[in-house]
Amino acid sequence: MEDFSDVKTRSHSTVPSDLIATLGADPQTMAFADVYPALERGVLDGGVTCGSCGIGQKWTEVTDYLTGPMPGSFAQTFITFNSEEWNSLPADLQAIIKEEGVKHTARAKASALKSDLESEQELIDLGMTHANFSPEMLAIMKDAAQTAVVPNWAERAGGFESEAVQLYNRVVAPIVRLTVEADGTVSRQ
Repeated sequence: MEDFSDVKTRSHSTVPSDLIATLGADPQTMAFADVYPALERGVLDGGVTCGSCGIGQKWTEVTDYLTGPMPGSFAQTFITFNSEEWNSLPADLQAIIKEEGVKHTARAKASALKSDLESEQELIDLGMTHANFSPEMLAIMKDAAQTAVVPNWAERAGGFESEAVQLYNRVVAPIVRLTVEADGTVSRQ
C-alpha cells in the first residue's frame, strides 16, 4: 500500500478514481491525449488504461512498469433501444436480439481477454517490467470495492431506492457478491 501513497494516477472516470483514492494514491482525471506528455513531464506518475491503449499511445516511451490487470475491468458494448422502439418490435425479434446479445457478450469477453494477454506480452516485449497484483493487494482492492467504490457509485446513482441501484442489486450483486443495503452500506454475500 505504501507504494501507492500520493502516486498521481490518471483515471478515466469516478469509479476507478474511487478505487485509486481508497488505495492512498492521488487520482487525476485528464483527457487521454494529455496522458503521454503528463507522464513525460512528471505531472503524472502512472495511469489506468487498457494494454492496447498504452501501446497505441506509446506509454512505453515514458513509463517502465506495468502492474495488473486490474480486477473487475472488462470490455463492454451495448445495444440500446428506447422503450417505445423496443416495445414496437415483435416478441420473436426481441427474443432473437436478446439471444444474440448473450452470444455477443461471450465473444466480447473472450476477445477482450485475448487482447489483454496479447497487449500485456507486447508491453513486456517493448521493455516494460510487469508485475501482477499480490494476493494481499487484490484483497485490499476487493475491500475497497465494498467500502468505497460501490457505495460511492450507489450514492451518485440516486441511492438505494433508485432504479439503477435496484437493477444493480437484482442483476449484478449476485455475480459480484456485493449488495447495496438500504442504509447505503454494501454487504458481502
